[in-house]
Amino acid sequence: MSFLLRFKLFLDEFEQKNFYRVIAAVIVFLILFFGFLLHLHSNKISFLQKELKRVNRDRIRARELLEQHNLVEEQKAVVDKVLSEEKSFKILEFANNIMQTTGLQRKLAKPLELSEPQDLGNNYNELKIEMNLSGMSMQELVDLLYNKIQNNNKIYTKELGITKSSQSPTLDVTLVIATLVRKT
Repeated sequence: MSFLLRFKLFLDEFEQKNFYRVIAAVIVFLILFFGFLLHLHSNKISFLQKELKRVNRDRIRARELLEQHNLVEEQKAVVDKVLSEEKSFKILEFANNIMQTTGLQRKLAKPLELSEPQDLGNNYNELKIEMNLSGMSMQELVDLLYNKIQNNNKIYTKELGITKSSQSPTLDVTLVIATLVRKT
């Protein structure tokens, strides 16, 4: 109780004009102080929102990478299964067989040659064969690509170049097929 009396006496000693000035100064100080605290709080919230967005982007990117990794692992398992099914598969023999059975042997510009194994860096080597065919019809090309190459899961089309023949209404085709083999 004595504290309240002392405070009342302290306030009574002020002149009315000085009293209002002190009260105004205290109010301005409190407004500035709480404004500063509000500003700090607002900055902290803004920083945390930006950080949350960054973490969310990183989380989404990590999920995409994991999904891609799982897809690659599934594809690798399929490739391993295909390679283990027929270990004696020879792409050069396969390509020569296709050329003989389809009658395209006479349209080859040069004999088929097997490339050197190219290291893919993932325990696989890639073997390629380039076929330069001239005077092909579109039907022969479709039959070769769809019926002979695409239906065999051990080989794939690496490159395909088609140009219209300058002497006749046929196509000149450069086709590169490839297969994977395990490194030894």
